[in-house]
Parts: sequence; C-alpha cells; structure tokens
Amino acid sequence: MKIPQKPAWLMWDHNIHYHDYLLRYVPTGAKRALDVGCGAGLFATRLAERIPETIAIDRDAETIDLARASSPGTNVQFVEADLLDSDFRPGSFDFVSCLSALHHMPLHAALERLSSLLAPGGRLAVLGLYRLATPFDYAYVGITGLLDLAVCVVRHRTQAPLRRPQGVVLDWHNTLREIRTAAQRLVPGSTVRRHMYDRYSLLYSRPH
Repeated sequence: MKIPQKPAWLMWDHNIHYHDYLLRYVPTGAKRALDVGCGAGLFATRLAERIPETIAIDRDAETIDLARASSPGTNVQFVEADLLDSDFRPGSFDFVSCLSALHHMPLHAALERLSSLLAPGGRLAVLGLYRLATPFDYAYVGITGLLDLAVCVVRHRTQAPLRRPQGVVLDWHNTLREIRTAAQRLVPGSTVRRHMYDRYSLLYSRPH
C-alpha cells in the first residue's frame, strides 16, 4: 500500500528529532559504522563526526546521488546497496543504524541481517514506524498528533527543506506488537520503545 506525501507545511523531518537520542547509543571507541537506508545522509554525516569509518547505504540510486551531493567534505562512504543483498562480512561493524527504513524490508530477515553485522559489543539502533492496530495506538497518536501539528507550524519555517527525492511514501505494515515479538526472538535483550511522531526505537547490544 502507498500513501501520498503530506502537505509541504507538515513536512518537517521527524527523524532529526531523534538523532541525538540514537547517537547517545554509539559505543565508546567505535571504529566502523553502517547506516542502512541512509536517505539524504543527515544521520550518517553526524555519525562520521564520531566514528572514523562510516558507510551509508541505500538501494535507491537517486537517493545516494542526493546524499553525496548534499554531504561534501565528509568522510562518509555512500554506497548504492540493498542490505539483504550486500556483501558486508558478519561481525564487521561496531555500530549499525537504520532510520525509517526497516518497513521497506521483510522484518525478520532484516533484523537477522542487521544484528549479524555487529561485532561483539557492537550496538544496533533502529528508528522505525509501526502500523496502528490497538485502541491505545490510535489514542496515543491522536493526542501526540495535536502536538505534532503545533510543532509543524514552527518547524516548517525554521528547518531547512527536506533533503530527499520527492515521490510516494511506503506504508508500514508491522504492528508494534509484531515488532516487539520479532525483536524478542531475533535480538533477545533488545529494548523496543514507543515514541511520538508514529515512531519506535529498537536498541540492541551484541554480547561480547
């Protein structure tokens, strides 16, 4: 299923709101990072300020071109690649991130692949979107949505235009319960937390 783009005045980048939250999860001394579904490269660029070798991948060629053009002078290596078909070696990254991209992939296969890329002690940080399914989901989004509308009035005037190709946005099909169940099985010990702006986070540290 596909949903249309929001009106321009609603189009502030909600992911940016969580960048600092996710960056706090970067392990001390991390040497190598992978950002999956990097979009225009905003988060990858910030990762590269902390981690010497940062690779950012996206399977869309136009998106990778935009990321390269928008991030001059950074040490990010932007690569057109699909996570599930990539040839990265298991255990080769100290930090792996995936922002608003997991719903573009099969949940179980993607979680297995993401966690397999972590070195011992490495950390995975996912920021995702979930499908509303329960009365609490709808109530929570309804209440926080009012705040979002208020924030939009300010954000669309102060935030730079979104650096991403225009087009349709894929709907997200997994419920928060399904995501939590998959996480418990595939990345035991991970923490899944509900957030505002229709987001959730999944944080996982691979045992040493």
